[in-house]
Amino acid sequence: MKKRIEVILIFSFLTFFSLGTIYPVLNILGVSLRTDNAFQTRSLSLVHIRENYTDLNENGQWDNGESFTDANSNGRWDSGSSLKSYLTLFTETDFLLWVRNSIFISLLVTLTGVIFASTAGYALSRFKFRGRGFGMTALLTTQMFPATMLLLPFFILLSYLGLINSYLGLIII
Repeated sequence: MKKRIEVILIFSFLTFFSLGTIYPVLNILGVSLRTDNAFQTRSLSLVHIRENYTDLNENGQWDNGESFTDANSNGRWDSGSSLKSYLTLFTETDFLLWVRNSIFISLLVTLTGVIFASTAGYALSRFKFRGRGFGMTALLTTQMFPATMLLLPFFILLSYLGLINSYLGLIII
């Protein structure tokens, strides 16, 4: 019996955790499907609620007296969703180029980082050589400082080398 309660508690926690993590994704999807008029509202609901139906009166009814389920043109629910924003995204912008650039840069940076880090880590852990202690100390010392401290020196260095607005400059950073 104790094992069954434990399993129920674990599944309950996982269910609530899953719902809590999937809600932002559904919310983003819902916002992306909103019409132009409803896009700038700050509502967190998945179904857009028009501004003039936000308050209840003393009887628990909406201010204009309409019921919660009215769906006419003057009703509480929005007139519908639209794929217009996705059409605009793919036809009027270079979105696919941006995605391709992001994938290219991230793959190159990841591969470069893994290759350098794994070879350096292997050399520092397995071999005894002169300067090993200094290298380990330098590695630990550089990790104590936040990466944002290096933005200005990196910018100055990249502008001196002429690598601003280039793939190589972005990969080096």
